[in-house]
Order: sequence, then C-alpha cells, then structure tokens
Amino acid sequence: MVHVRQARPADGQAVEAVTAAAFAPLRRIYRPRPGVQWVRPAVVWRLVAVEGRRVVGTVRYVYDQDRLHLMGLAVAPGRRRRGVARALIEHAARLARRRGLWALSLYTVVQTGNVPIFERMGFRVVRQGPSPHDEASDGAPVGEAYLERPVPARTPRRRGAQP
Repeated sequence: MVHVRQARPADGQAVEAVTAAAFAPLRRIYRPRPGVQWVRPAVVWRLVAVEGRRVVGTVRYVYDQDRLHLMGLAVAPGRRRRGVARALIEHAARLARRRGLWALSLYTVVQTGNVPIFERMGFRVVRQGPSPHDEASDGAPVGEAYLERPVPARTPRRRGAQP
C-alpha cells in the first residue's frame, strides 16, 4: 500500500536515488539545455510516496497563482504501473482543493511518451511547442507539452452519507 506525505529532511538520499533511477533512461531522450538559467520559485515543496519504509516516488510542487504546478515526477523503476504516480497526483489534487485552487499543471517533454500517461490521469494538453529548457541528447530540439487538470470543488457531504 502506497502512502503519500510531505517529504522530510531524512528522505533526502532516498529521494535522490529514486529521482536518479527514474530519470536515467530519459537522459537518452533529452537533457537540460546547457546554459539555460531556471527561475526558481522561492518555496518548492516535495511529496514522497512510501511503501513500508521505502520511498518509491516523489514530485516537487509550487503554488502558482490559481493552480498547483507539479515538477519532476519520479517513480522508482520497479514500482511503475502500480499506482504510485496516481497516488502522488491525487494527493496534490487534495492539497490544491484545500487551497481553493482550480487546477494542477505540469510540463513534460513530448518525446518521452508521457503525454498519454498524464492524459489517462485527467490532464489535457493546453499547448505544445519547442522546449526552451531541454534538448535531445544529440542537441536537437525537443517538444514540450503544458498540461492542466481541473481540480473539482469540494462537494459537501450530506448528513448520514457514507464516506
């Protein structure tokens, strides 16, 4: 059973290991473009997905105006296709709902094949174009997709209704 929680300082090494293992195969497809400076938000939060005592997934997020923006979603290779990414995204959706935000958002490199995976989790492509931050491993341009997923408003529970 996967449990999602806020990352703790003690999770640092496990988070690095999961992230490195998850992104290693993608580096054959794309890499960060050299010399591109990222504007880093002042506050970046991190969720971890834990099975037993093992961190098996992670995602960073920021509150960006009226949405919660996800970055660097990573699942340990041996735990893929078992609901870890979905658990992280659903937890993020609950955080967004509590803040009254209207959507989750994220960017992904098109050539990774992740767009259909995110679409199955309720995201839709809002726009696509060349990535300003990444390039193919041979230096060629890669495509980037910006996706959003609406966060439904809380619906009040009726008295006597089962949770």
